[in-house]
Amino acid sequence: MTDIFVFAGERSGDLHGAHLIRDLHKKLPELKISGVAGTQMRKTNIECIIRAEHFETMGFLDIVPALPRLIKLFRRVKKSILSINPKLVILIDYAEFNMRMASALRKSGYKGKIVQFISPSVWAWRKNRARSMAKNLDHLLCILPFEPAYFEKVNLPANYIGHPLLKEYKLASHDPKWGKKFKKPILALFPGSRLKEINRNLPIQLKAAKELAEKHNLQPIISCSHAKFLRPILKLNKFDFPIVDLRHTNDLMNSAAFALATSGTITLQLALYGVPTCVNFAIRRMDQFIAQKLLKIDLAHFALPNIIAGKTLFPEFYGTNLKLPALTSTMDAIISSDEKQAQIKEGCTHLHHLLESTTDTADIILQKL
Repeated sequence: MTDIFVFAGERSGDLHGAHLIRDLHKKLPELKISGVAGTQMRKTNIECIIRAEHFETMGFLDIVPALPRLIKLFRRVKKSILSINPKLVILIDYAEFNMRMASALRKSGYKGKIVQFISPSVWAWRKNRARSMAKNLDHLLCILPFEPAYFEKVNLPANYIGHPLLKEYKLASHDPKWGKKFKKPILALFPGSRLKEINRNLPIQLKAAKELAEKHNLQPIISCSHAKFLRPILKLNKFDFPIVDLRHTNDLMNSAAFALATSGTITLQLALYGVPTCVNFAIRRMDQFIAQKLLKIDLAHFALPNIIAGKTLFPEFYGTNLKLPALTSTMDAIISSDEKQAQIKEGCTHLHHLLESTTDTADIILQKL
């Protein structure tokens, strides 16, 4: 009998799931775990029912053509969980899909425990969602320190468990000689972890990097998050900057003097490494309209380090605000000022303290069993 069913529908969730599964098996090796797993979770002792890669989408408009596939997958996951009838279901991130899954499971009579790992952003939009979450979930595991307070009024048990990337940062290994082969300070470019992100964001990063490199004698280096993106990056890389693959991401962050990064978890990783960074995210005007006007998403900050810090740690450039002159001049001002760099690094150090937690996630899960 399966004890736990774990669902991860995207890469970041897959990474968090892999860490959690290993921690669970350290405490209880005989635990039977199955679920929807990506490349990292499949390296653990899990029975993979469906590959997580089938669930990946991005942008509001990109979801529309994917809806038939996602609906089919939704039904398949629901059927699998009801058939397996695990003692506990862990849903990781992927908020829209997972909140509907929790509701559908309850309506279908599932009596086991349901835990959401990584809270939906109720603090950003759809704040009334907290009540419906309390009806269907037994526990919420939060990775942002201010989140549990949002669920106190609806009596949904919630714990801040620390951010998984902090643990990953502490466990990361680096080659101390890696960065020394480049004779100039490194300007790292992180264009994204999905093809559409790369196509939309890398061109402006390349133009900014070319200008900044010439002015400040820097070495731009492009990070390639997956082998399948190498060809598209090569096609866009008209300046022939060096490209490094996923194996050297930690070495690149550890060696970088500065960075231009597409918004995502990579920005928090760069903050943990203390790399002064400008964050960009190119989105279509229609996606921006939907987010601002229809979904009423109105945040002071969008980049994770800034949201957690509650202030602008890394300058942000989104949608219609993403213009080459603004991106280049802001990064230029940081490179030219030791004081600004010191302020950013001090803020990054403070971020480390904010992300710390003594809560043991695996223990919370096992208590639910």
